[in-house]
Amino acid sequence: MIIDASILASFLIKDEFYDLSEKFLREHAGELKAPDIIIAEVANVIWKHIVVVRRIPSSLVDDLIDLFYILVTTIEIYDSLPLLKDAFKISIDVKISIYDALYIALSLNSRDKFATFDRTLFESVRETKYSNLIILLE
Repeated sequence: MIIDASILASFLIKDEFYDLSEKFLREHAGELKAPDIIIAEVANVIWKHIVVVRRIPSSLVDDLIDLFYILVTTIEIYDSLPLLKDAFKISIDVKISIYDALYIALSLNSRDKFATFDRTLFESVRETKYSNLIILLE
C-alpha cells in the first residue's frame, strides 16, 4: 500500500485525522511504501505547525523528529528519479503537482493502491484512468 504525506503527517501532528491515520498505520504495518519525497513533505508539515501555525511547541521538535524517523524506517522508501517520467506524464495529463503524481507513479509501477486524506487530489484523479489506484480515507 502506497501512503502519502497526509497520512504520516496527521499521525505525527495529531490533527483531526489522527485516529484514522493511527488505525491505518497499524493495520498496514509492514506493507507501506512511499516515494522519497514523503520525508521532505512530512518534515515541512511539522515545521509549518511549529513555526507558522504555532500549534506545536518548538520544544517538541526533537521528540517529533525521533518518532518520524522511527515511522519512516517502517516504510519502504522508493527513489523518485526512476518515477519521474511517469510522474510528468501523469502530472500533465491530470493537471496535478509533480509531488502528487510521484505517488501515483509509484502506485502504477508497483501495482499497489495509493491511500490519502487529500480530497482535492482524489477528486482530480476520480474521472481519470488512474482512479482505480487511489483510495480516499475518511
